[in-house]
Amino acid sequence: MKSCTHNIHQLVFGADWACAHGDPGGLCDVVRQLSAVAPGPLDDALAAIRDVAAVPNGDPFAGWASLRPAMVEHLHEHVNAGRVPPR
Repeated sequence: MKSCTHNIHQLVFGADWACAHGDPGGLCDVVRQLSAVAPGPLDDALAAIRDVAAVPNGDPFAGWASLRPAMVEHLHEHVNAGRVPPR
């Protein structure tokens, strides 16, 4: 069974991939899944990315680029606190 952290790392990679390939729909799918495990402030930022992606000619990729460091930091905090097993 994969750990929660492993799955989140895969989702972060998926968001990066969607951005690199200009796939707003893919980014929205990944962001929706990350919302299930993100704490309040991160979840709010993820919701904002989804909102921007829903607007024609919106640019959700910039939002992910800004949010990514905080998401990775959140992952590291959970691993270091022993709340989720390391990958």
